[in-house]
Amino acid sequence: MNAFKHFLLPPVLGTWACFLTCSFAQAQTPVDALMRSSGIYFQVQQFPDLIKAGIRQGANQGVDFSDQEMLQFLEAVDAHFSPSQIQGEKAEKVGVALSDAEIRVLMAWYDAPLGRKITSMEESASTAEAVQAMMARANELLQDKERMAIAQRLDDAMNASELSLEIQRSTTLAVFAAVARRMAPGMPVDIQGYARQLDAMRPQMQAGIEQLIQISFVYTYEGLDDDNLVR
Repeated sequence: MNAFKHFLLPPVLGTWACFLTCSFAQAQTPVDALMRSSGIYFQVQQFPDLIKAGIRQGANQGVDFSDQEMLQFLEAVDAHFSPSQIQGEKAEKVGVALSDAEIRVLMAWYDAPLGRKITSMEESASTAEAVQAMMARANELLQDKERMAIAQRLDDAMNASELSLEIQRSTTLAVFAAVARRMAPGMPVDIQGYARQLDAMRPQMQAGIEQLIQISFVYTYEGLDDDNLVR
């Protein structure tokens, strides 16, 4: 586990999860129909691959994973992160948070041309391959000052960076716990100790996450004109 204590899921995973969570405030039963129309079910299916991409990224950036540790990390993700379970949990929360009338209003929006276009954009941007493509274009996207300014306003309005930071923290702790239990069955897992390490890194993480959130907005909604983007 010495290598894993240096491992941190990339901020872009929290960014993706933030899209998923923030969609609820705007995101067979009516709830199921809403979750499918909004693209949430599709995005949840990408979750394990995004986590595994983060683990591989850590290895590529010089974190000292042995082949055995890498295999255990990837197997732990498959064993402990079930898309169907996450879908069920999210659908239950949406069902509690929204009335039938609110679900109907949202369904009408998602079924309209603009809603379908935005859902398609968010689905396309939610895969591990899309994340890699976005990161490869990060410097280029940063140069679009007008779109970056809009992205900053969206970030501020949605509190997206702060939410992304919390999602990244909770997801990283969950992965750490899953891998630790798989690598040393029956041994106690020092979740609190690892949480303290993450919290000590929070100031350094925040600036990077804010920039990634804004880059991800620019990348995801690249084909949307400014008027529709700020609606």
